[in-house]
Amino acid sequence: MADVVQFFLKMAEDGDDLTAPYLLSFGLERAHIGLAGEAARPILDAIKEAGEFADDSQAAEYGLSDAIVANGHLDPEVQHVMAPVVVFLATDTPDKLAAIAAGATRLGFVLTPGKVPPKLEFRFVTA
Repeated sequence: MADVVQFFLKMAEDGDDLTAPYLLSFGLERAHIGLAGEAARPILDAIKEAGEFADDSQAAEYGLSDAIVANGHLDPEVQHVMAPVVVFLATDTPDKLAAIAAGATRLGFVLTPGKVPPKLEFRFVTA
């Protein structure tokens, strides 16, 4: 049986509530996580062309926030574009990579409304 990691995005005021419903949820074989994160490169480049961002992670959060606020996460084609961005964002720091290496089987982001709409606050969580 393949070693699958479940990725998700969820809106919740309570950061500990990791149950459904999700804005986006998908599984990815652990061996393919690096490739999926690399697949985000052209998407991030396109987002960065539309504005100034401090780094790729900030561009990723902006792109995901924009898609969610516009209800794009309900469109399967937009979900297909969002998925590698979620994987990139879930692997963009040594701490996040360490969580994956330690065997996390579910990881993603709990989103809450930010101080400046349409910005969403991203909190990385694992289970």
